Amino acid sequence: MGRTLTGIIGFGVLYLLLIAFGLALGYACVAGAIGLVTMSVNKFTIVLGLGLLALAIMFFSFLVKFLFVVHKNESAQRIEITASDHPRLFAFIDKLTDEVNSPKPYKIYLAPNVNACVFYNSSFWSLFFPVRKNLEIGLGLVNSINLSEFKAVMAHEFGHFSQRSMKLGSYVYVVNRVIYNLVYERDKWDNLLDRWAALGGLWGFFAGITHWLVKIVRSILEKAYQWLNLRYMGLSREMEYQADLVAVSAAGCQPTITALRRIELGHVAYTRTIDHLNRMIGESKVAHNLYPLQIAMIEKLAHELEFELANGLPTIGDEQVGKLIAPNRVNFQDQWSSHPAQTEREANINNVSVTCLPDESSPWSLFDNPQAWQQMLTERLYVGVELPEGGKKQFVGPPEFADYVQQQEQRAQLPAQYNGFYDHRLLNDFDSAEQAASTAPIPAAELLFSDQSRATIKRLFTNYEDRSTLEQIKSKAIQTRSFDFDGRKYDRRAVDNALETINAEIETEQTAFRQLEKDAFRWHHARAVERGRAEELIQRYQLYFQLDANREKYGNLFSEYGQLLQQTYEAVKDGGVIKPKLGAQFETFYEELQDAYAHSQTIRIPEQIGEHQFANGYAAFLCPEKLQPLDEKPFDFEKMVTLYQQLEQIPSRAAQVQVAQLDELIRWQATL
Repeated sequence: MGRTLTGIIGFGVLYLLLIAFGLALGYACVAGAIGLVTMSVNKFTIVLGLGLLALAIMFFSFLVKFLFVVHKNESAQRIEITASDHPRLFAFIDKLTDEVNSPKPYKIYLAPNVNACVFYNSSFWSLFFPVRKNLEIGLGLVNSINLSEFKAVMAHEFGHFSQRSMKLGSYVYVVNRVIYNLVYERDKWDNLLDRWAALGGLWGFFAGITHWLVKIVRSILEKAYQWLNLRYMGLSREMEYQADLVAVSAAGCQPTITALRRIELGHVAYTRTIDHLNRMIGESKVAHNLYPLQIAMIEKLAHELEFELANGLPTIGDEQVGKLIAPNRVNFQDQWSSHPAQTEREANINNVSVTCLPDESSPWSLFDNPQAWQQMLTERLYVGVELPEGGKKQFVGPPEFADYVQQQEQRAQLPAQYNGFYDHRLLNDFDSAEQAASTAPIPAAELLFSDQSRATIKRLFTNYEDRSTLEQIKSKAIQTRSFDFDGRKYDRRAVDNALETINAEIETEQTAFRQLEKDAFRWHHARAVERGRAEELIQRYQLYFQLDANREKYGNLFSEYGQLLQQTYEAVKDGGVIKPKLGAQFETFYEELQDAYAHSQTIRIPEQIGEHQFANGYAAFLCPEKLQPLDEKPFDFEKMVTLYQQLEQIPSRAAQVQVAQLDELIRWQATL
């Protein structure tokens, strides 16, 4: 907390220095304007004097404009409720706030999601006047836990209400909003400055000076924002620990821990339910009530993870929790995370011992007419959603939804004979004709598609994730002083030692993995030879690898173009121009893009792969419209954006075709 308070004081000092500079600049500009007019009154001195006054006014107004900005925490999906709507819920909350000695929420809202949070509107004046804090309760959360766990979650939020550190956190939040407004947001002030600069001449000269001064101030404040925010994240994590202990005091240790676990599963179920419903919109099907569907998804996930059900909710003990939290070899304390890791929260909770008799009943018992409110919140999710033209709305209940999910999974499920060998991944590139001609021994299917092969693949991809984490620690994209690797603590400066270990393992595993894929191809090729379809197998693999290379090329081009566009924006946003070197980069890029598109036109592809049709060829599928040319000088930024919008869809479409081709290839070769 002391570091956070130091950060706030430091920002206050910095801001006062900026205000002092703004006042000094204003005084100098006013004195200069008066001096010019006193010396001689003519058109030139009047314009210079007015320019100096405008510079002073604009710069100082930039420094204080945040005083009049109010940040409203609003969501169209929230619905405010009152004690007359849900008397039992309000009585429960009143009693609980008295138990934990917390202020009562100003207003209570319902939301669709799996969440509970404190929120409030803020402005600069929130530093001096009390802020009224509201409570949001997500119905997806209510669906995921029992009454004791709901009590723990509510007590956790009221712990935030009562924390003395919450006031300090509010200060940091407001200060962060102030800096964010000054550094990142573009508003009427910026538009006025742009119009001033557009006048050119002496007026434009003073606008340029203002731009330059503001750019320096924004650069300084951006560093202050990062410095202060890092301290706020540490305070926020400490506040989470404290709020968890408030939850324990009200509901006991075990309900507080099981709430965290069940919320995790409930969130996954909610997300998957929403994903399926989004796809069903294309068939003009919508949910009348989302929440029975989420419950069905929770039960489905529990079955898949082999969790037992108690009163309709999964039992997630210490032995089962590993299925929710994927084990990684690299673990660290993320200084930029506002919440501790779940394992750390559970360890903090287990440091105390408070037992309570759990109430396994549903928190829906606190709500009046819950089904009506569930339907109302479900409708909020569909606001602004348009059905396909001519489609007639059809409401989906749990049986229809379950059938749809089952059909989707059956479509996605690859043949069982592969034992997960091809699941959830792409293939490594190899020369299929060369492998077909190989005379090396072919392993038996029992070895190729064994549990050991699947474990090799899983271990390799886990190592990829851990290597990425280590590389981010090394580059300081992840800011942490230390990390754990294979249960051993390392100083951040020793990250190369861990990278050396994991890179050696990855190299060995990659070699084994790629050989497995080649062996699997040759095993299928032997079957294809027996059936006279060897050439077809080779061609299917060749097409897949062509599509893979094409997708990767477009992905790289899109990334490169995004960087060029950002450089262009940075160059022209403050009245600058595109430098010749950047213009040459655009020309080189566009040549590469045209070459890639011309290559796409040469790829011979069936008229249909999966659900995708290619009546006009593969290239036309990737980009139905002609690519926006960039051969005019000077470059037109609007045309650049048009090309970006065209490019944005190409990698995604290319990936869809590649995955569809891979799915078709694997299912076809399974019939050999």
